[in-house]
Amino acid sequence: MSTEGTTLAKAQLVEVTFNDDGEVEDDTGSGLVVPIQFNPETLKVTYQVKKANDDQQGGSAVQYTGPGETKLAVELVFDTTVSVEAPPQQPGDDEQVGAGAVVDGEVKDVRVLTRAVNYFLRPKEEGGEEGYAPPGVLFQWGSFYFAGVMDAMNETLEFFSHEGRPLRASVSISITQQKVNPKIAGTNGGATNSPDAGTTQQQQTPRTAAREGESVQQHAARTTGDPSNWRATAERNGIENPRRIPVGTQLA
Repeated sequence: MSTEGTTLAKAQLVEVTFNDDGEVEDDTGSGLVVPIQFNPETLKVTYQVKKANDDQQGGSAVQYTGPGETKLAVELVFDTTVSVEAPPQQPGDDEQVGAGAVVDGEVKDVRVLTRAVNYFLRPKEEGGEEGYAPPGVLFQWGSFYFAGVMDAMNETLEFFSHEGRPLRASVSISITQQKVNPKIAGTNGGATNSPDAGTTQQQQTPRTAAREGESVQQHAARTTGDPSNWRATAERNGIENPRRIPVGTQLA
C-alpha cells in the first residue's frame, strides 16, 4: 500500500489540567508541549485495582478500596548527534543548564531535551491548602491518548562527546491515571478532549502551500503575522525539519 502524501504521527507530551471529575479540561497545548524526537517502539499499559490486604481470615471476599488505576510505561530516546532545536525554556532552566549546552539555537547537550520531560515531575504551587502538585500530562500519539500524572522518570546517558558532554539518552517514564477505563479514540461521541476532535478540526482548518525555500518560521510569519508561531505550526503538521519545507506542502 502506498504511503505517499501521508504524514507520520509524532508522539508528544502535553501539559493539561483536570476538572473535578478527573477529566482533561484543557488539552489544547496552552501549556508546555514536548515533541518526542523518536516515536517509541512499545507502550506498556498496566491496569490495577485497589483492594484491601489479601490476608483475610475465613475466606472472606476481597474488598476493593477504590476505582483502581492505570499506568503507562514508555521508553523514549533523545539524540543530539542529529540537528535538533532547543525546547521552550522553563523557570530555573537557566540556572541548571551550563554554557555550551545550546549553541545558535541547536542543542549540544542531550540533558536540555530530557529536562523538558523532567518538567512534568516538578511540583507547582497551588492555591489554598492544596500545597504543591505536579502538572497534569497527556501522552498523545495518533489515536493513543493517555492523561494522568508522571510519577517516575529514569534517565540513562549513553553516548558522550570528546568533551564529556552527553549526546544521547534513554528516558523511561511512568504516568498514572486514577481509573481503569481506557480511552480509545473515536468512541466517546466527539468529546472536546478526544484526539479525534483535534484530528477533525485539523482536517477542517484552512491550509496554505509552502513556498520554495521557505522555513516554518517564515511560513508562520507570512500566514499568521507572528513568526513565533513556528513551533505550533511544526508540531501540528508533523514537521521534523522546520528549517526546510518541501515546496507545495499544505500546512494547517
